[in-house]
Amino acid sequence: MLMNLAMEFHDSELTSMARRGDSIELRFEAYIHGSEGMPGVDAGKGWYQDVMLIVGDGSVKGEITSWPAELYDGTLEIDGTTIKNVIPLPLERNGHIRLTVKPSFNDEPLVVLGNRVSLEFFPGAPRFIEDFPGT
Repeated sequence: MLMNLAMEFHDSELTSMARRGDSIELRFEAYIHGSEGMPGVDAGKGWYQDVMLIVGDGSVKGEITSWPAELYDGTLEIDGTTIKNVIPLPLERNGHIRLTVKPSFNDEPLVVLGNRVSLEFFPGAPRFIEDFPGT
């Protein structure tokens, strides 16, 4: 059975951010949904997994003052189309990128702009969290 996957910003943690060449690398302990239907909507599984979101030709507005940053929301805009909170995976797109993540604490949103975005899974076993009943 092939499972559809998505990363949810809510319940994820931003654990680090670094510049590598022209890219901004954001490492997350990400809450991942897996479902035979639509992840985050239909019944499935939820787990944590370390991932790296890479924004090419990236620039950053804002800062995180408390690490790791627990997130309560986020959006990814690609060429004017906004994806709220749950990003379908795999992810590798070119275009005008605007990533906004909102920490749970007093920090303002962090905005990363660029011209391409991709997500890579780090090696290692996912940590099962729950059977997701669906919304």
